[in-house]
Amino acid sequence: ARLVPVASPRGRMGSDLGVAVDLVTPDVVAQLKKGEAPSELVVPPAKTKSFLLELVWAALINDLDASAVASGANAALEKTADEENLDALLTDVVWFVSLAVESDARLRVKLAELANALVEKERVIKKETLMTQCEGEFLEEAGFVASASAFRKKEIRVNTRVVYTQKKFNLLREETEGYAKVIAVLGAFKDGLRFRAEKGNVDEGDALIGKEETKPRASSEHEKATSSVVRAAQSLIGAFDLDPNRVLELVLEACELAPPEHAPAFMELFSLFRAENVAQVLGFAFQNHAAEAARE
Repeated sequence: ARLVPVASPRGRMGSDLGVAVDLVTPDVVAQLKKGEAPSELVVPPAKTKSFLLELVWAALINDLDASAVASGANAALEKTADEENLDALLTDVVWFVSLAVESDARLRVKLAELANALVEKERVIKKETLMTQCEGEFLEEAGFVASASAFRKKEIRVNTRVVYTQKKFNLLREETEGYAKVIAVLGAFKDGLRFRAEKGNVDEGDALIGKEETKPRASSEHEKATSSVVRAAQSLIGAFDLDPNRVLELVLEACELAPPEHAPAFMELFSLFRAENVAQVLGFAFQNHAAEAARE
């Protein structure tokens, strides 16, 4: 139910944002102004954001200070699942109100002062969270950035670097010795698989005539060998500045040349690389094979 909104000092009504005053009633505001936490107030989880919106709006209209807002928010959200998310929830509300009062200079100044106090003094909002949500102009008014235009330019540069910049490997910087070592590691891994397979066949024959079963031990040796190859490949990529996609191509070629029964062991090596990169390199490999078959 919509209650009668509270009048502001200039005679404006508290419903300027279209906020239904259901939880932050005049009695709650009076308690908060006295420095008392509204202990009897119960906020359903579904109305958490509505309560915080009413609370921030009451701070602008009824002159609640930051300590009262922090006290009311903590009292209402304690012992609920939303208590740990107070930072994010309150930041969303501040961002929404900052857009709603954009044309009202007086309320915008009050909101900026409130946001600054909630971050610097009350510490219920993290500065990093507020800066990721709010506009540069509001952050400048709240004293968190020196210039909104400079902040916007920096934001654009960061977004461009994160989203659009592609990492290119310098082929002149790579050391060919690294690829040789990768090939040696993969060759040793393949030979080790063949040796363990032959040894497993002998052990299986021994087990049939009454000797101890050795398959669990062989499985353990296989896992150790695979993990050691993964670590060795990671070390070589970092030590010699190797292009991971070219290393992935070597792994694919080694898997292709290995006997079919050894293919599952090579599958574990693909965890080194991104799934989308594996798909792209496989696509190029299939295209090359199709071109060679067409030439023949």
